[in-house]
Amino acid sequence: MSLAKASLWTAVSTLVKIGAGLLVVKLLAVSFGPAGVGLAGNFRQMITVLGVLAGAGIFNGVTKLVAQHHNDPAQLRTVVGTSSAMVLGFSTLLALIFLLAAAPISQGLFGHTHYQGLVRLVALVQMGIAWANLLLALMKGFRDASGNALSLIFGSLIGVVAYYFCYRLGGYEGALFGLALVPALVVAPAGMMLIKRGAIPLRYLKPSWDDGLAGQLSKFTLMALITSVTMPVAYVMMRNQLKANYSWDEVGIWQGVSSISDAYLQFITASFSVYLLPTLSTPDGKTGHYA
Repeated sequence: MSLAKASLWTAVSTLVKIGAGLLVVKLLAVSFGPAGVGLAGNFRQMITVLGVLAGAGIFNGVTKLVAQHHNDPAQLRTVVGTSSAMVLGFSTLLALIFLLAAAPISQGLFGHTHYQGLVRLVALVQMGIAWANLLLALMKGFRDASGNALSLIFGSLIGVVAYYFCYRLGGYEGALFGLALVPALVVAPAGMMLIKRGAIPLRYLKPSWDDGLAGQLSKFTLMALITSVTMPVAYVMMRNQLKANYSWDEVGIWQGVSSISDAYLQFITASFSVYLLPTLSTPDGKTGHYA
């Protein structure tokens, strides 16, 4: 697939993803006002961090290694198996942390411990986020921009519907749970797309271990850890300063403007991860399997 086609698919999926995200935020704002958006700010930041960190943050590394070994079934199986083992192990560890430390996490996010149940639900949802990101990374390794885009499009649409039902059933706490559920639901269309393409048999996803590959992927984990401790912490500090000096309404307005800024930056980075990263990682530099 050419860069132009990949960029077109990526642009469409990014537009849908951004539109779905803004619609969810709009529904949150209409239902609970700027204060509701502001109070949810730290929680949304945590979801962003989980998008990077859930599954050990190895996804760019997975894309790189799949692109390198896509013509070697034995090595590809080792890459996928080791990646699955790391994702399963790290997401399970995160789930245990969220389950056992629900009270302090709720205190840190919301200033009280009333949302411990929500935090425990997120402990399970982040496992879905991790596997969704792994499946997308595998498709990116084959430069399957259309499969990746369709997974994101259908996942985003399903996520908006799920968010609405969560809000209707659970009020504000349900709406917050819906925010976490949106990225996790991508796992369903991504899994179906991976099966349909047939490039990676499902048995390859059985966890296995290779010390060399795990060492390579752990470098990406280190980068993800650094990323998750820098910018998100800065955002939380700014948000808390706004709350201390103004109110949750002002925090919500600032959060809305930040969402727009984050949205257009996705256009710049999305094509890089879908096309350029696997292309530069492929030894022969040839195009992928799907046009």
